Amino acid sequence: MLGAALSNPSSSHAANQCSLPDRLSTLGQNVSYDGASLGFDGTYLDYTENGTYTTGPNSGKRAAAGFNRVYTIDPQTCEWRGKPVYQIPAGLTGNTEVELYQVTYDPRYQFANGDLGAILARTGQNLNISIPSTAAAVFAIDPLTGTSELAFYIPCSAFGNTCQAEPSLFTYDFARDQIWVSLPTDSQDPNANQFIPTLVSVPAHRGNVPAVVDLAHQTCFYVPSGPSPADGVATWAVGGNKTLYMQMEDNTTVRHVSSLTCASVGADIQHSAYGEADQTENDQMVCDSVSFGGGTGDTSVLWLRDKAMRVVQNYGIDPGACPYPTTLTLTQPSMSTPISAPVTECAVLRKYSNGRPPLAGMNLSFALAQRPIGSAVTRADGTGCLTFQAPATGGTLPLTVTFGGTPALLSSQAFGTLGVIAPPPQAQQQNDVPQPGSIAPRPAPPPAAPVQQLSIGQQVQAQSQVQAQTQVQLQPGMSMDQEQQVQLTVQGLNGDRRSSGLSAVARDPSPAVVLLIQLTAGLLMGIALLQRDRILEVRRLVRPARDRR
Repeated sequence: MLGAALSNPSSSHAANQCSLPDRLSTLGQNVSYDGASLGFDGTYLDYTENGTYTTGPNSGKRAAAGFNRVYTIDPQTCEWRGKPVYQIPAGLTGNTEVELYQVTYDPRYQFANGDLGAILARTGQNLNISIPSTAAAVFAIDPLTGTSELAFYIPCSAFGNTCQAEPSLFTYDFARDQIWVSLPTDSQDPNANQFIPTLVSVPAHRGNVPAVVDLAHQTCFYVPSGPSPADGVATWAVGGNKTLYMQMEDNTTVRHVSSLTCASVGADIQHSAYGEADQTENDQMVCDSVSFGGGTGDTSVLWLRDKAMRVVQNYGIDPGACPYPTTLTLTQPSMSTPISAPVTECAVLRKYSNGRPPLAGMNLSFALAQRPIGSAVTRADGTGCLTFQAPATGGTLPLTVTFGGTPALLSSQAFGTLGVIAPPPQAQQQNDVPQPGSIAPRPAPPPAAPVQQLSIGQQVQAQSQVQAQTQVQLQPGMSMDQEQQVQLTVQGLNGDRRSSGLSAVARDPSPAVVLLIQLTAGLLMGIALLQRDRILEVRRLVRPARDRR
């Protein structure tokens, strides 16, 4: 039932609360605990310890065993043994050990070594470091290495005892990538709220620098510095879709409201009264949709720390109330491939939490140039791969992989590019084999065999003699001696032609040469005919003389 403590939120967690171990008491020195900090890094519940010695030589003093330390506990098993304990070196805190009052997890905080995700821990004031004396330092702890650094500072008003009693707002907002804090008001009105809920951002440059304050203050909530009035806000947890779960100062009511309008977006949640941190006022509450129900989001809880009972309790709320962010990265953000070639792209999906655990069995959608090309399901290592065919045209195309999210996990995307390389213009193939769809190139002519060139005079003479031979052989009445002489002349010419290796007329002469040959041949024919007429005339004159004899 909504608001009821979960008697069995999942099979791996058989209790509605986890007891916290006694970490501050030492031999002969008992401790009265008064802190109630609490954070959730997606894997562990993170918390700090604050208290005062009640017996022994240090009675009345703050318990030093909890200084500079952040503890963890498994929300599913309630196991704290063997879980990480982070310690901030004294060199970062001015060579002194200091109390840490509040914690939250920022998944997008990046360290110099490239690690993403930090547990942020807020101190009190008057640290012996180079920040204003009325400011609270915030240290960033790298869960992967255990190292830490000074991240930034936020102002406080030194209400109570050195900033530790400031109202309990120190909560990372996934939807905004900012942190909710309570800043002292600068109003001179004595009736005005002493503290204003405000969003701040982690500065680009880390160290002794202030957080970047968002001037759009949330002024519709009253955040008192003590347990009254009852309609004030003790602390809040960030839900999904820019909503907040606000624990009221009556210690029994949680309101579900919009962080934009402050209006209620759901019914109030009633739970049994818890013991708040009435001295340090560092109560914190976190929302968890991933620890139970197999990570499906079907079982969401609010974790609230009870200072008096030394426990953290969970209360059931609407399914998927606070989905956890995810991160999606391409194994090859930029690829190149020939046109129409097969391409394989992979992406790795992880939960944006401590250790970046991979998410298996999740569906990833792939799109090329805003067009869906397929999907893949992540393996045990969070990797999903898709093989597809590159387009038939060249160019650089955007590649997008999308995880659509679940009730427990927020959606995420990864972006890359695919360069499709078109081939160069078709060149002549080695075997002169045309490619499909192309025109075979025209082969070059083979080189001509070396020949003996004939001069134009030789060509004319040869042509004339050949034609003269034909004409003379056809003439009747030519003497045997004359015919033999002509034949011998032609044969000699033919012999010269054969010895040259090439017929004169086979040389494909130019039109001018052909005309010259034809004119010369005609002239020779005319001479031959004239010669014939003279021979015939001689024979005619000789015959009568013979007859008279």
